[in-house]
Amino acid sequence: MKFFTIQSKEVIDKLLEEDVYYPSYELGTSPVSIKSAYKEILANYNVLNKTDEKGLVFGFNSINGGSEIEDIEEVYNLVEQRPDYKQLIKDLDDGSHVILELNIESDENLVSIDFNNFIKLSLWANYLRQYNEDLLEVFTNEYEARKEILRIKKYLPNGADKSEPGSFIQVHYPVIRLEDIVDVHEMIDLETGELIEFSEKVKELKSKL
Repeated sequence: MKFFTIQSKEVIDKLLEEDVYYPSYELGTSPVSIKSAYKEILANYNVLNKTDEKGLVFGFNSINGGSEIEDIEEVYNLVEQRPDYKQLIKDLDDGSHVILELNIESDENLVSIDFNNFIKLSLWANYLRQYNEDLLEVFTNEYEARKEILRIKKYLPNGADKSEPGSFIQVHYPVIRLEDIVDVHEMIDLETGELIEFSEKVKELKSKL
């Protein structure tokens, strides 16, 4: 299965040092709302797979309502077509992130979720924590939000909700091994549309594939 994941220079360093990277929820640096959504995903992953993983890598492997993503151009094209995606990943085009293309074989349940629904889980977690008004930019009111979040959670054990065709399907995996990486791709500068040049460390990683 193809698996495209956006990763930081810290992950690249770990792969260069040890040929493997294990994510940790406790050590994650994502915003609190994102971590809260991941906590939900991680809990489901461990129950469904009877594991005790400490963290998960998120990635994209298909487009909702469509087929599996075959190449990086499909990822670039979807981001270009979706202004909301540009907004969501704007902090990742700082020159320190790249896109790793993995080929993984696993019988585990990867807890697939529509990317839009993952963002809704994050907004809900943030709303519960500080009653952030951002929630109302997506939902009509709190009642509608609660109903939608319950609907999304219902699908987590059984695969992605198919209600929003045309967006990424997000999947999750507990490790990145150097041997599973088949290519490394540039991030997009979201202002210019140009690809961001690799750092020397990324070039070193690419040379080891």
